[in-house]
Amino acid sequence: SLGLEFRGGALPRDSGITLLPAACLEEECTLVVGGAVVLDDACGGFFPPGCCSMGARHRTSFRMPPNWSVETVPRSSAGPLVFCVQADDVASSDVLGAECQVMTLRPRLVLTNSSMCTIELKLAGGKHMILEAGVSHEHHWQPDGGSEDLPGTSLHFRPCCETTCDWSGTVNCSDVNA
Repeated sequence: SLGLEFRGGALPRDSGITLLPAACLEEECTLVVGGAVVLDDACGGFFPPGCCSMGARHRTSFRMPPNWSVETVPRSSAGPLVFCVQADDVASSDVLGAECQVMTLRPRLVLTNSSMCTIELKLAGGKHMILEAGVSHEHHWQPDGGSEDLPGTSLHFRPCCETTCDWSGTVNCSDVNA
């Protein structure tokens, strides 16, 4: 599970939307990963500290970007996680004249098989994955330690067929190659 905290407290969340404080551009927020959160009526759809949660949590603090950034959670129960945070302005005419932004937290890489057949992926680090036709799957990887560069990874793919097919050439996945 994912959650955001500000000044040590959980932020209000409903239907996958978290309300951020106005100071989130100047002060750090904390991305909380893990700790299976189970909501019940006592939680009111929000994440108050300790409410209905259990399990290990990993925290990464960062400031919301004015436009775009990459955030890495090197340790979590699901392994390393790499996210993009993107800020977009909302037209003031759409929100009764208020100044608002939408911050989107998304996986760094989403693999989508748009073909008609199942494909096999060979990911960096020797991991293999089968991706059925028409399916998308998010992929997180361990970025190089201490690197200030934007994280990237590579993969190879081939169709799953009765006869053995060769692997594709290296496909580099990073902002430079997007």
